[in-house]
Amino acid sequence: MAAWRADADAAIAATQKLTNVDCYRFRADVHDHRGEWAQAEQTFAAGVARAPSLPQAYFSWGKALLGHQKYSAAIEKLAAAHERGPHWADPLECCGEALAAQGQFKD
Repeated sequence: MAAWRADADAAIAATQKLTNVDCYRFRADVHDHRGEWAQAEQTFAAGVARAPSLPQAYFSWGKALLGHQKYSAAIEKLAAAHERGPHWADPLECCGEALAAQGQFKD
């Protein structure tokens, strides 16, 4: 994300075989920041598939969708994160940002 592409490539290569959900999240974030949105979504989806009961991959995917102004899709992923981690406030905060961006202040 700091334009150190070679370092990012090395980190991705070094963690490619790791299946921890956070590895998927961070690899997807790198792809997203590079403008490789299709690859980012595939990597987020792989993280969700790896740990479907954990909220982290859903949250990261929702936050990325929020950044792409895909508000409905973001709300869907953030709601899934909240469902899996009901005591974690970050998904709700981002969901509120998505609603506010759509002018749905009451919601």
